[in-house]
Amino acid sequence: MISACGMACDVCMLREKCGGCCPGTDPKAPERYEKLEAMGLPCPILKCAIERKQDHCLRCPEFPCRTHYDAGMPYSSKLLDLFKKFKEGR
Repeated sequence: MISACGMACDVCMLREKCGGCCPGTDPKAPERYEKLEAMGLPCPILKCAIERKQDHCLRCPEFPCRTHYDAGMPYSSKLLDLFKKFKEGR
């Protein structure tokens, strides 16, 4: 499954800790976020996708945003900068 951040849970190294994610538009996304929060693993990326009603961050017009830079995962700052350059057409 592709998570809200755009990563495939099958290849994400965080899956062992969180159990996998879901798209931000999934009806179970709020429940999933609450479960992660209760485990002490709140995901600001999933929370943002839910609030913005985006299935995946890569589709959001504001991506890459401060939420991703601040989270520091799953994408590095260098990769986020590269996404930004591509969007700006440089």
